[in-house]
Amino acid sequence: MPKKQTRCSTCLWEKVCLSDGALSKGTLLKLQILMFNSRRFLFALTLICLTAFAIYLIRLNDFGTSSVLKVDSADRLALVSYKERLWWISTKGELLYSAKPESVLSMAFVSGISVNDLKIDPAQLRLIESLREVITDNKIVEIDLQEKCVVTVKGIVIYFDKWEDIIANLLSIDSAVSRMEPRSEYFLTANGVILKLRGGQIGTN
Repeated sequence: MPKKQTRCSTCLWEKVCLSDGALSKGTLLKLQILMFNSRRFLFALTLICLTAFAIYLIRLNDFGTSSVLKVDSADRLALVSYKERLWWISTKGELLYSAKPESVLSMAFVSGISVNDLKIDPAQLRLIESLREVITDNKIVEIDLQEKCVVTVKGIVIYFDKWEDIIANLLSIDSAVSRMEPRSEYFLTANGVILKLRGGQIGTN
């Protein structure tokens, strides 16, 4: 008898069925079990891959928006601005997680930073550590490392030549802020004199 080629509705592939019943029922049953197990394996593998991908997306979203990490607050050094977000950095300069907006009420944030492999430039990290007193000052809201300036609560920008100048005259700046014009720009000299960049002068005494 010639072979007749048909498609079995319960199979996953094309097979040749012998019209004279050469394939025993036992053989067909084994094939069906094998195909059933294959389908179960493919389904399980697909489910595992989808689950792993979903977990990856969740972790990626958590890192970019809010913290799910358990980090001791003692390990947090400062707030930094990076890619239009505020981040907590560790004492080792690592980006830990994005910070809540209200975190700026506790300390100033640092902008103008350089990041490589989610870590602050080592030189900038040392600078941030030395500016701890400035960062925690309640009159300062931002410290720009690139522009070498600070921004106060009234939107006042104060420029200077050396970071030592802002550290040495921090108390004088705090007392002078109340007499400065909001959203204006000033320059702090090495001897503590604050000059208004559009003209005029404000003493620090």
